[in-house]
Amino acid sequence: MMKRAASLVANMFRGEIRSERELAWNVVRIVACVVVAADLLDAGINLLTQPDRVLPSLIQTSFTAGVMAAAFGYWLSRANLRLFQTKFQLEVLSRVDAQTGLMNRRTFIEASERQIADGAATVLIVADIDRFKQINDRFGHPVGDVVIAGVGEALAACFPNPHLTGRIGGEEFAVLFVGGTADKAHEETEGLRRRVAAANMVAADPSFHVTISAGLCELASRATLAESYAAADNALYCAKHLGRNRVVEAGDPLVRRLDGVRRALSSGQGLQAP
Repeated sequence: MMKRAASLVANMFRGEIRSERELAWNVVRIVACVVVAADLLDAGINLLTQPDRVLPSLIQTSFTAGVMAAAFGYWLSRANLRLFQTKFQLEVLSRVDAQTGLMNRRTFIEASERQIADGAATVLIVADIDRFKQINDRFGHPVGDVVIAGVGEALAACFPNPHLTGRIGGEEFAVLFVGGTADKAHEETEGLRRRVAAANMVAADPSFHVTISAGLCELASRATLAESYAAADNALYCAKHLGRNRVVEAGDPLVRRLDGVRRALSSGQGLQAP
C-alpha cells in the first residue's frame, strides 16, 4: 500500500504544471496522498501498540503530515511551473525575432512550407528597407533598430492571421499571403509601403522618411518555396533598380528584362547589340 501511495505521488511530480490552477490542484493531490498514507501507517502502528490512542494520533498525524506535504508540495509544484514557463519562453525565443516579434527565418520557412504543402493559394512577398545602411551610418544603430521594429510592426498590422510574417535577414522581411490572389497581395503590399513611408520612425529628423521596396511572386502549382523566393527576390531587385519605394511582381516584363541583363553581366558577356 505504501508503494502504491509513493507511486501516485511520484506520478504527480513527473507531469508538467502549466498554470496556477494546475499548481493548486497538484498541491491538493499531494497533500491528500501524503495524509492518507501517513494515517494508514499511523493507524496500523497504533492498533498494534496502543489501540486507545488511534483517534487522537490520527488527528495529530493528519495535521502534521498535511502541513508538511502542503509546504513541500507547493515548493515542488512552484518549481515545476517555473520550469515550464522558462521552457516555454525559450521555445518562443527560438522561434521569434526579438526585435520585431515576427517569426525568425527558420520558423517562417518551416511554417511556409507546411502552408504550401496544404495546397492553399499563396503569394510570397519579400520586402527590404531602402538604404538601411545609410540610416545606420547617419543616425546610428539604435535608430536602425527602431526602424526595423517599426517596419515589423507595420508588417504585422497589414498582414494579420492567417498570413505568415517573418524577418528573414538584417533589413529583409517576408510575407506568405494566404488565400488570396496576386492582385490582392499587391494591393495590401502597396498599403504597407504607404504606411511605412508616412510613418515618422526617425525622431532625430522628422523630415526623413523610411521607405521599403518589395517583390511578389504567386506560387505556381508544385513550385517550391526556394523557387518562389528566388522569383520574388528578382522582383525586389527590379524594384530597387527602378528607384526604390515601390512594389514589383515577378511576372512584370521589366523583371525578366533586368534579370537577363544581370545574368549577361555576371557571365561576362556584356550587352549584345541588336
